[in-house]
Amino acid sequence: MYNDNILSLTAEQKLLLTWMATGHTFEVCTDYCSHFGDVQPKQLIPVQLHRKTINKLKREGLVSFESKFYYGLRWDVFSITDKGASLV
Repeated sequence: MYNDNILSLTAEQKLLLTWMATGHTFEVCTDYCSHFGDVQPKQLIPVQLHRKTINKLKREGLVSFESKFYYGLRWDVFSITDKGASLV
């Protein structure tokens, strides 16, 4: 299960990593437009995502992202890393 001695994660962060470990990803619009900060798919993510959560998981190396462009807008597609998967 989780090794809490290595990293302090909230229950929601752990749930998000567990969800992502099953192959799920989420996207965040990072283009300067009316969609800036939007998260997709909203209805499928098991927790409410906050920028601080994404930043912490990225900073700790638990998730990574790849930028994609849809209709000229930049969306960062986040997926779990091997380090993140090892915590679930």
